[in-house]
Amino acid sequence: MASPIKITELFKLSKKFVGAQQKKIRLTIYVDPHCSDEVVAEICELLRPATSRSQVFVRVLSGQRSSDLAQIGLEKNTTARLLLCARGADITGLAPLPPQTCVVTSDELRSAGAESLGLSILDVVSPLSGDLETQVAAWLSTTLPSKRLTIASDFPFTRAEISRDICSATARQNAVIALVPFTRGADMPVLVANQTKMLFQLALVRGLKLNAQRVPELLVTGAVAFAGRRLASRLTPPFAPARWLVRGAVAFGMTAALGQGACLYYEKQAQKENERAAAEALNSAEQHLEAAGLKDPTDALIGLLEEGSAAQG
Repeated sequence: MASPIKITELFKLSKKFVGAQQKKIRLTIYVDPHCSDEVVAEICELLRPATSRSQVFVRVLSGQRSSDLAQIGLEKNTTARLLLCARGADITGLAPLPPQTCVVTSDELRSAGAESLGLSILDVVSPLSGDLETQVAAWLSTTLPSKRLTIASDFPFTRAEISRDICSATARQNAVIALVPFTRGADMPVLVANQTKMLFQLALVRGLKLNAQRVPELLVTGAVAFAGRRLASRLTPPFAPARWLVRGAVAFGMTAALGQGACLYYEKQAQKENERAAAEALNSAEQHLEAAGLKDPTDALIGLLEEGSAAQG
């Protein structure tokens, strides 16, 4: 049984996604003085980057329209902006807002803030409308789709939302591909390549590396593709339009199931790797203590306290 995708193509795909993960992001948070302190603290904590790839700046607005507009205009290299306020009416003087701006309101619903500012409800976030973490993650994923891998790496709270978006987008793409009347079997490499791209992205989202450990998962992808092909052939009705619809439905369902399974699998793999890294760090610390003649960390602490007491005496 021939493989529907070549190893060289897999290597190129992995390099492409690893490169995409290295993209830099610059976020700017503008704080209106009327915004709730709790919301400001929560947003700033959520957007604390894990690496130096992402930079986050916080600017406090003065409440003066001219100076605030000038301050926002100076941040031309900003990838995206978050504008924190109490109500949309507090910042109506700043409209129209620059592209890729999210408004976070602390004292009103998303719908009310969007209406007062003339924005889509997708660009407004409010703790009164649901979980703030989920809303911000959804906004980042939909607003910066080309930087999803960097966002997931640097802001862990976005990983679940970004994983869902990757899975749903790939399932829809494969459904459309399957609807196209290809020659029998000609769509297989395209579908498998798309599923492989999905697996690579999901692995990187969870902080895993694209190395030899991903080979068994790619074999599973090929097996799922052939199983989907057999299922579609068994369910194929005699009429062409219905046949295409069945192929699209099977491609969507198999890809969605593969993505959900991969998310659960990669989550467990990431936990194992984190535990392994913690154990290795502890082992390394113990080796350093042994080299210094102190096998027990408690002995080291007692020794330091005794030295301090002697010096003080």
